Amino acid sequence: MLSPSSLLHAGSAQKPDERIDVRAREISVNLPLYGRTLTGYHLYIVYSDAAGKEFVCEGFPFYSSAGQVPSTHALFYGAPGLLTQGHCGFMRDDGPAAVYGGNGGPLQGRRHSVTVLWGKGAGEAYRCFEEETAMFNAEKVPYRMATGPNSNTFVRTILDRCGVPALKPAGAVPAPGWEISLVR
Repeated sequence: MLSPSSLLHAGSAQKPDERIDVRAREISVNLPLYGRTLTGYHLYIVYSDAAGKEFVCEGFPFYSSAGQVPSTHALFYGAPGLLTQGHCGFMRDDGPAAVYGGNGGPLQGRRHSVTVLWGKGAGEAYRCFEEETAMFNAEKVPYRMATGPNSNTFVRTILDRCGVPALKPAGAVPAPGWEISLVR
């Protein structure tokens, strides 16, 4: 967990070398049975290191028994055995969100972003995210797309567990599951 003294303020004249952003990407799920499309926001965390490399932490639905990400049809109808899983790693356009995210990978689609931490504490926060991701996955949290817990719950939970301000980008509405934090 970070101490308040490790947080730098937005008004600082110093250019941040490292930072943590919470980003939101619009996703849509087509529901042919109802003749509708649901649109919401998938939230994810991006850590930018001093060299400018970006690393992402995000949640996604996962069938542990089958070892795969489910179809969007299974997401909405809440198939049994579906879990919320998290992943942290180098940011790629073909990461977990690209598999189920509807509008492309994390770098594509309509996005919003807010910086929640910058400066030297950002690297410490990212290491905490990695540790908390392993613990979150071991908890076998069920996945419920429309109400949570879900990928947005994962993001909110690891931010809270690591003591990083849990801010959601303006305009990222709706973001179901964000209001749920599974703090131990």
